[in-house]
Amino acid sequence: MKLLNILKEIGDASAKPFVWSSKGDISVLANQFASVIDSAKKGMNMVGPSIFGYTMQSDSATYDISIEAMGRRRLLLQLPGKPKRKQVGPSYEMEIWISFTVDNSDEDTNLNEQYRVMATVIACIQDFVRKVSDVFFIKEINILPKSDTSSDAQFDSHRGRLYLAYVKRNIDKLPGKWTAYADEDGISIKNGSWEGGNIVAKSTNQ
Repeated sequence: MKLLNILKEIGDASAKPFVWSSKGDISVLANQFASVIDSAKKGMNMVGPSIFGYTMQSDSATYDISIEAMGRRRLLLQLPGKPKRKQVGPSYEMEIWISFTVDNSDEDTNLNEQYRVMATVIACIQDFVRKVSDVFFIKEINILPKSDTSSDAQFDSHRGRLYLAYVKRNIDKLPGKWTAYADEDGISIKNGSWEGGNIVAKSTNQ
């Protein structure tokens, strides 16, 4: 199915999410991860991964959503001879990778459920961003769709095109400005307004 046809099927991306819940208090877990970063004392190196989780119940299966995070203290560039700068916003930053499985396996998502599954994944991402934003600046969100025919991640698949369509429809639901890129490996949503590269969507938030 062509992307244009998928977009038409999705319409305004108003599919109703399934019932979902987080595995633990995300805000508390984010603070615990920040403590791990401090104790690691790795300087500019990323620490992790730390795994955050959500679960959702569809009409026919239970889905586990995994958010794998790598984090570090935010870097503050200090120019020689200039007044000392103060950190603005969260003291830590993270990059996250999102995947989900059905009933703790890698079985394919039921095609009849995919729209509502994606709506639920988007809702969980929004919840995650909101709950960690006091502690972490999220630099990048990565979504790696699984191939329709193998266990390898592959963007050029029905599932990959579906993910892309949902990102295009929902990028403005994330707080602030974001820029989405796509390549053969998947979709990367970077915090901020960027130029260059294979940009597929940009948020219009002010």
